[in-house]
Amino acid sequence: MNRHLSKIAFTLAVIIILGTGTFIFFSLRTLIESNQKVSHTLKTINSLEHLLVHLTELEISERGYVITGDEHYLEPYFFELSPDGIQQQLIDLRQSGADDQVLQSSLTSLVPLVEKKILLMQQVINLRVARGFDAAKASLTSNIGNEGMKTIRTLIDSMKQRETRILQQASIDASVSLQYSIYSIAAGGIAGSCMLLLSMVLLNHEFAERKRAAEALEELNRELDKRVEDRTSALRDYTEKLRLSEEHFRLLVDATKEYAMFLLDPQGEVLTRSKGTEHLKGLANRQLLSERISMTIGLCRRSKTIAAIMIFELDKGKPVLDVPGVSIGDLLLQQIAIRTLDILKRSSDTLARINGDQFVVLVSQIGAPTDVLKVAEKILKGLQEPFEIEGHVINSTCSIGIAVFPDHGEHEMTLMKNAEHAMNVSKDKGGNIATVFSGPVVDV
Repeated sequence: MNRHLSKIAFTLAVIIILGTGTFIFFSLRTLIESNQKVSHTLKTINSLEHLLVHLTELEISERGYVITGDEHYLEPYFFELSPDGIQQQLIDLRQSGADDQVLQSSLTSLVPLVEKKILLMQQVINLRVARGFDAAKASLTSNIGNEGMKTIRTLIDSMKQRETRILQQASIDASVSLQYSIYSIAAGGIAGSCMLLLSMVLLNHEFAERKRAAEALEELNRELDKRVEDRTSALRDYTEKLRLSEEHFRLLVDATKEYAMFLLDPQGEVLTRSKGTEHLKGLANRQLLSERISMTIGLCRRSKTIAAIMIFELDKGKPVLDVPGVSIGDLLLQQIAIRTLDILKRSSDTLARINGDQFVVLVSQIGAPTDVLKVAEKILKGLQEPFEIEGHVINSTCSIGIAVFPDHGEHEMTLMKNAEHAMNVSKDKGGNIATVFSGPVVDV
């Protein structure tokens, strides 16, 4: 709407300016023509006045010579009769007023009168030369010359009056044209400026509205992009959580199966510590442990959590395992496994026996390394309790070494090596303690 109005205002401004310019052009042309007419009329009036003055001087020259006989009085007379005198003035009047029929008609009447007057003056001067003062005086005082001069004066005055009226009218026309030009310039300038100002205001308003619309659209796009980004991020988080949940579920299923295998004998009966035939069936072997460690490392990397590997070994295990009757050593290891599993409780944690009386505990997704130490302390305390096997009471402790992912390594072999190093440190300190790896980390 504003754009349409601004176009109309701009068009009106252009029309007003063009119309004003056209009117000013014609007014100025009229003014110029009037000024030219004024100049021409003034020139004509001056020429008529000069003609009358020259005729008067010619008459004075004639009378001065007749009265005094002094030829010095004849100098103006001879000048006026020269080619640059009265005759030339009459010719100039005819040429300057060639397009003025009234002036030409008046000049047609004036020229014979002037020629007749000059002829009479010539006759008087000739009489003064030939017959003297009295003869010339009689001719000079006759009414013929006076009437001719009077007629010339009357005709020239009439012509001057007409030219004066023309001059006045031309002056009025010039003044009116000048006033019209001034009024036109003022009115057209004001109207055109107002229309231009109005169009500029409307255009500025339209530009402001477009700018606001563009800013609103940009803000809407930003909000839409933010919403899309938020939705995408939420969907990505949900997908990640779903994938982690699937992995947790798979770990839970695997741990449940393994725990069930640990508690069931080949015939499907539940093993109990009182049965007396317990063995190490159901614990994770080295291959399964390696798979669990790799899976846990990948899970922790994606979920930005930590995990830990604990390796523990009996401080006085070898003498017990070497006593006569190998079954006592196997039963002891089985009791250690049962107590450790009771302590771990979480299905995502893994217990494996890798060498003799050496066990590995994989603790996944813990909050802080201190949580691992709490689990280790529970294992230390649980294994300090005496074991009753086949009528024998066996007391034993263990040394535990801990390596935390990713602080102490990002690969299985590095974590296992560092955990074993920490376990040896515990043994060197007398055993029955848990030590967290603190040396330099070198990935294997």
